[in-house]
Amino acid sequence: MSVCSLFVALLIIEIVIFNFSSLSKDEKKVWTTTSKGYGNCYSSDTKGYFPISLRISKDREVFRKILLSPTIEYLVDKTPYCIVYDGQKRREGFFADREREVAIVGDSFVFGEGVKEEDTLGYLLGLKFTKANFKNYGSTGLISSHSLRSP
Repeated sequence: MSVCSLFVALLIIEIVIFNFSSLSKDEKKVWTTTSKGYGNCYSSDTKGYFPISLRISKDREVFRKILLSPTIEYLVDKTPYCIVYDGQKRREGFFADREREVAIVGDSFVFGEGVKEEDTLGYLLGLKFTKANFKNYGSTGLISSHSLRSP
């Protein structure tokens, strides 16, 4: 499969997901960032995926230290289930000692918003292609069609 075909396939998938899915009225998401990391908090965790629950005082302290946020109480009732990302690690790649480097670019799907490090595209590609380190340059809020437009 050529790179162009892959890009077109990802673009089509994104358009379908973007146009035909959305958060339900009751489901909310909060995104925050600092120089130390990124984090997302969600209103539900039906599968027990998110490692941080702001309803647990120990988790609140961890989240507060990572995101340098002294007041996170506003999140506890509405969006208590959180995940924190190491943005720098994602940018550098998980397999830095490999002989090749590949940059992956795109939107929040590429970045892996809402997923653990081991579930990101860069990490999974690194497991499949063992000679390359995949550097993640995904950007939350970017839509792939933006890259097709002329400046």
